[in-house]
Amino acid sequence: MTTGQAGDVLAHPGVRAWLTIDSRQRVPALVEVVKGLKGRRTVWRLAGAGPGGSAVIAKRCPRATAALERQVYERVLPRLPVSAPGYYGYLEDGDFAWIFLEDVGRERIAFTDDAQRRLAGRWLGTLHAAAVGVVAPGDLPDRGLAHYRRLLAAGRASVEAGRHNPALTPAQRRVVEAVLGWLDAVEGEWGALEQFCGGLPETLVHGDFRPRNLLVLGGRTKMRLCPIDWELAGWGLVAPDLAPLRGPALEPQVDPAAYVSVARQRWPDADLAGFREQVTAGSVLRWLAAVEWAAQSLAHPSLVKPVGYLNEYVPELLLALAGAPWRRGPRR
Repeated sequence: MTTGQAGDVLAHPGVRAWLTIDSRQRVPALVEVVKGLKGRRTVWRLAGAGPGGSAVIAKRCPRATAALERQVYERVLPRLPVSAPGYYGYLEDGDFAWIFLEDVGRERIAFTDDAQRRLAGRWLGTLHAAAVGVVAPGDLPDRGLAHYRRLLAAGRASVEAGRHNPALTPAQRRVVEAVLGWLDAVEGEWGALEQFCGGLPETLVHGDFRPRNLLVLGGRTKMRLCPIDWELAGWGLVAPDLAPLRGPALEPQVDPAAYVSVARQRWPDADLAGFREQVTAGSVLRWLAAVEWAAQSLAHPSLVKPVGYLNEYVPELLLALAGAPWRRGPRR
């Protein structure tokens, strides 16, 4: 859906918010929907509204989410030597808020491309290493083990409640029981997980580092990675940022050598073996977050989507836990 006539453009809430920030801003020639959530349009492209007639992304989201993203774009990323979308402003709108960013296109990263995997490895290693000593841990949400322990408890409670939903078919119930068993297993190994993670690096993390949030600009010789959607960012373990949520089991998303070469500047003991251990540990933690998200809908009458997601997760959950490094003895 697009809005192109002058009157329609000026009536658009994103345009009104854009002009409220500064009435001297360019009026967009066109407003296009970029993304919607559950029937509500939440992200728009304001064509021609930015510097030099470039496009601007207008994102509307709950104030708490917007406040964290604003902090990252406005006060954190500019202090770090990493590429990022240009930040143009923020405006509160009742229980919601608007964030305005540079339009960095629609090309998502391809982790099947070696050059892009190396780019992502260098970018992520630079983010993690450079944030230490620049960003104060207390200024960001906790994304350490305590955060994932809360996700485990919340996910388990939702799955436990969902198993009693009378709308479940026998096949769906078997899926729910399998996920509950996996959560029980993780809970039983939590002490070993804590021991393994003791002393692992903690720093600024993206929290949802996956292709849909990783946009690439430029040609192969001047590629620029621009991660978006920082609503799960915080201070915590780097391992979940390294681990995939989809793709070959326990294979790192980013190029290991590229990441380690940069991370070693902050953590001299960083090596490829340790990197791969963190990938396998991070995979378990990422799946805890995925299960908690999907399980929230198990109490609803319509169970096709949440059980469908969990059914897709089960093989990945089992592989992640089977490869957990704490099952192989003490960390090197």
